Amino acid sequence: MIWAIIKIGWQRMLHGKLELLLTFVVPVAFFTIFAMIFDRQMGSGGKLRVRARVVDNDQTEVSKAITKTLTEEATIETLKLRDKFAGFQGTAVELSAELVRRGTISLAVIIPSGWSEATLNQHEDRPEIELFADTSNPIAPKVMAA
Repeated sequence: MIWAIIKIGWQRMLHGKLELLLTFVVPVAFFTIFAMIFDRQMGSGGKLRVRARVVDNDQTEVSKAITKTLTEEATIETLKLRDKFAGFQGTAVELSAELVRRGTISLAVIIPSGWSEATLNQHEDRPEIELFADTSNPIAPKVMAA
């Protein structure tokens, strides 16, 4: 009985050109297009790079070490903005948030002042490191977390 159903289905598929097209051609075309799209981003030996900015308002040895580690990471391209946005009226945190909103960078890591001391002394009300992330790039926060 099962073989009869399979035989009928196979014969119907062979006699319908649209069914053959939908069964064999469309999936191959679909996956080929997606492979070409994602190959341009991560293929051909290129590495995935996340554009980010680190703002260190703490300026302690611990925060400087974190900043140095992030700037030396191969998958994170840190943006230095000394000359490029010299006319911006606002703090470095506001500039970083604006750059994330504009899509210029994918992430901004903000180390608040007093963070190192509060963390090392295990204060309960310590300030948290802020992470501004562009929601159109869901991979960037995961790369930063790693």
